Amino acid sequence: MEYQNSIALDSTTFDTFGLCEGIRPRLNKHDDLANKGSRRAQEDWRTFVGDIGTFHGCIGPRFNITSVCLSECRPERLEIMAYANELAFLHDDVMDTATRDQCDVTNSDFNAGFRPGVDAVSMAPISGRRQMQAKMVLELLSIDREATMTLIEAWEQSSSVPRRDRFSGLDDYLPYRCMDAGGPVIIGLIIFALALRLTKAEKELCTEITKPAWHTLTLANDFYSWQREYDAFLPDEKADFMVNGIWVLMQEHSTTAEVAKELCLDRIRSSCKEYRRVKKEHETTHQLSLDVRRYLSALELCIPGNIIWSESCPRYNFYGASSREERSHDVDIKQPSLLTHTNGRTNENRLTNGNGLANGNGLTNGNGLTNGYGYSNGAGSTPTHSCDSDEDLEVTKQDRPLDDHEDSFSWPLPPASSQESPLSQSNALPTNGQSPMNPNGMKKDTLLAGNLSKLSDEIILAPFEYLSSSPSKGVRNAAIDAINVWFRLSEESLTLIKSVISVLHNSSLMLDDIQDGSPLRRGAPSTHAVFGSAQTINTAAYLYIEALDTIQKLNSEQCLHVFVEELRQLYIGQSFDLYWTYNVTCPSMEDYLTMIDQKTGGLFRLLARLMEAKRNIQCKIDLGHLMTLVGRFFQIRDDYQNLVSADVNTALGKLQYTNQKGFCEDLDEGKFSFPLVHALEIRPLNLQLRSILQERRVTGKLSFELKKLVLQHLHRSQSLEHTRIALLVLQSAIDEEIARVEKRSGVENFILKLMMNRLRI
Repeated sequence: MEYQNSIALDSTTFDTFGLCEGIRPRLNKHDDLANKGSRRAQEDWRTFVGDIGTFHGCIGPRFNITSVCLSECRPERLEIMAYANELAFLHDDVMDTATRDQCDVTNSDFNAGFRPGVDAVSMAPISGRRQMQAKMVLELLSIDREATMTLIEAWEQSSSVPRRDRFSGLDDYLPYRCMDAGGPVIIGLIIFALALRLTKAEKELCTEITKPAWHTLTLANDFYSWQREYDAFLPDEKADFMVNGIWVLMQEHSTTAEVAKELCLDRIRSSCKEYRRVKKEHETTHQLSLDVRRYLSALELCIPGNIIWSESCPRYNFYGASSREERSHDVDIKQPSLLTHTNGRTNENRLTNGNGLANGNGLTNGNGLTNGYGYSNGAGSTPTHSCDSDEDLEVTKQDRPLDDHEDSFSWPLPPASSQESPLSQSNALPTNGQSPMNPNGMKKDTLLAGNLSKLSDEIILAPFEYLSSSPSKGVRNAAIDAINVWFRLSEESLTLIKSVISVLHNSSLMLDDIQDGSPLRRGAPSTHAVFGSAQTINTAAYLYIEALDTIQKLNSEQCLHVFVEELRQLYIGQSFDLYWTYNVTCPSMEDYLTMIDQKTGGLFRLLARLMEAKRNIQCKIDLGHLMTLVGRFFQIRDDYQNLVSADVNTALGKLQYTNQKGFCEDLDEGKFSFPLVHALEIRPLNLQLRSILQERRVTGKLSFELKKLVLQHLHRSQSLEHTRIALLVLQSAIDEEIARVEKRSGVENFILKLMMNRLRI
C-alpha cells in the first residue's frame, strides 16, 4: 500500500507487547484536524444534549484514535471522521449506564436519527442527540453521498443487534461481539475515510478475509475495557452478566480473571497472525483491485493503532498506575451465578476472581470503556425471564438480513436469544366447547344477567396490528420529531400526537387499499386480503374513534377543532381522487394539486397544527405553507418513483415476466398521477393513451405490455422530465421555507433538513 497521508511511528516510542507483531503503526499527518473534530462533537453534545462531565473520548495524550486507526484518511475527511467517533464514544457512555430496556429504547432512537423520513418508526420523543446526528449526517452527505449511505447502513446494523447475555464459549461469543462492538461501522468508516468503492462481490470477499482481524480488534477492545466495565458491574445488584470476552472465558474455563486475560491475549496474538497470513495469501494468489488492497491494509493498521492508543489514553487509564495496583488488590469481588452450556447441560458456576489486570507480556492496564466504534454495555440487567432449564438458554437464529442494498456488506448477524412472542401473552380466543346457548348447559342467571363481561378489542385491532408490524417510511413521525425542534412539546403531548397521526395514517391505508383494489402494501399482502374487506373497514372506522379519544386527552378545544377540520378536507380530497378514477376523468393540474393539498397534505398540516396548539414557546410559527409544500413533494415524489423505478428496471432488462407484480401499480389502480395529468394536458386528444386508461376501467388492471406503452407516451410528452423538474422546484421552495422558519425561530433544524435531503430524487 502506498502511504500518502500518514507517517510511520518511531518504534522506540510505543510497545504493542507482541499482540500485533510485524505491523508498524502509522499516524495521520493531520492529527490536529482529528482533535478539532472531537472537540466540535463534544461542544455540540453540550449544546444539544447536556453536560459531558469528566468524559474522555478520542483525544489521547499523544494522538487522536482516529489518526492512528484511520491513518490514511483523506485530510478533508478526517475532522468529520473524528466527530463521528466522538459521537460513538458519547453514545457508548449513555449505553454503559443504561438498563437493558433503556438500551433498546436508546438504540431505537439512535437508529431513527440516521434515517429521518425514510424508515424511522420510533415513537420516542426527539432527543438533542438526534439533532446532533442529523447535523453530522448532513456534513457527511455533502462530502460523499454514496459512502455516507454505506456508513449509515453499517451503523444501523451494529446498533440494532439483538441483545444477548449468555454464551457457551468464546467461539459462540465472537460473532455476536464483532457486530455488537461496531465491526460494520469500522468498515463504513474506512470506506468513507479513504473514499473507496467496492463492488458487492468485493465486499463479500473482504468480509470472509477479515474475520480474524475483527476477532483481534474485538478481543483487544474487551481486554482494555475490562476493568472499567467490571467496576460498573460490581455495584449493580441486578446485573449478573457482562458482555466481555474475559467474562466469557472465565465461564468457559471456570477460571479466574487473571487466567482469562492471559487466554484473551493469546487469542489476540493468534488472530492477528492469522489475519496477516490470510491477507498475504489473497494478495499473492488473487487479482484484487486496488481499493480492496487498500481496504485490507487500512484494516490491518487499525490493530496496532487501537492498541497503542488504548495503552495511554485518558479514557482507558483513569486511575493512574498506583491506584490501579491498589484496586487490583482491594476491589470487592462480585460472584454472580453464571449459567453456561457444557455438553448440552446447564451448570451453575461461581466466579472466584474478577479483579486486576494480567501483567504478563508487559501489559499493565486494562481499564476502560468499550471502543468508540461500539455500542455495548459491559454490565446488563437481569433478564426478565429466569434461566432454569436448557430450553431457557436455547439460542435461535434471527432472520435480520442487511438492507437489500447493492453496496451493503454481507456481515453475518449473530444469533439472538429466543424470547416469547408478545402475541403468545395475549388473551386467547374462546376454545371449542359446550355452546352457551346449548339448553343442557345454559344457566338462567347468564341469560338474564345485565353485567356480562365486555368483549375484548383483540379482534378489531388485529388488522391494525398486522399493518403496523410491517416496515414503514415513517415520514410523518420524522416530521413530528423535526417540528418539535421548534415547538418543544412535552413528552406526553408529543407521544399523543404521534399516536393520533399513526392511527389515522394506518386507517387511511386500509381503506385506500380496498378502494384501489391493491393486493400489496409495503411488500406484503394488503390488510383486507388477510382479514377480509368487511373486517378491515370495521377496524378502520374504529381507529377514527380511537384517534378522537386520543385527541381529547390533549385537553384542547383548538386541537379538536383542527382534528375535525383537517379530516373533513382529507376525505373531500379522497372523494375527488376516487371520482376521477372511477369515471376515467382526467383532472386539471390545478384540481390535482388541490386534491393533494387536502388528501396527502392534510395529515402533514394536521400534525403541525396540533403541535402548534400545544407548543411550549411564545414565538408564533406558521408552518401551514411549509407543510403544504411537503405534502405536494411527498405525493408527487411517490408518483414519480412508481413510474421511474419501473422504467429504469425495464430499460436495464431486469424485470422478468414472473416478477411483474407491482410494476407501475398506479396504472393498475387507474389513478391519475402527476405525470399522467401532465401528459394529457399536453395532448388532450391522445386517443391511444385514453383508450388504454379505458381498458383498465374494463379489466381492472393493465397488462405488462400496455404499461410499457404508457411509459413510452410519458416519455414522448416529456412528462417524467417535467415531474422531475417540478420536484426540484419544490425541493428548493421547501429549503427556502425552512430557512425562513429557522430565522423566525432562531433555531436551526438539522432534523428536518436531513429528512428532506434523504428524500431528494
